[in-house]
Amino acid sequence: MTVRRAPIFDGDIRRIGGSVFVVPCRDHEGGRQHFRVRHISRGGDCVFLSPLIVDENCASAAADTLAAFVGAQVRK
Repeated sequence: MTVRRAPIFDGDIRRIGGSVFVVPCRDHEGGRQHFRVRHISRGGDCVFLSPLIVDENCASAAADTLAAFVGAQVRK
């Protein structure tokens, strides 16, 4: 794991880059398929995992929005 030399500030968030994924997962209660949006920065030191999203189209739209915000690429 890479250790960042300087802390991340508000203005840096748009340049951290990395990859955004739409990850399929199952609900523990009913076993229904849900989705999560996952972001990993270029250095691997900043990671995000969204709450469960019911619709795949909504998850894909959220991934596109997050990728545009942080300067990342959406990987399918």
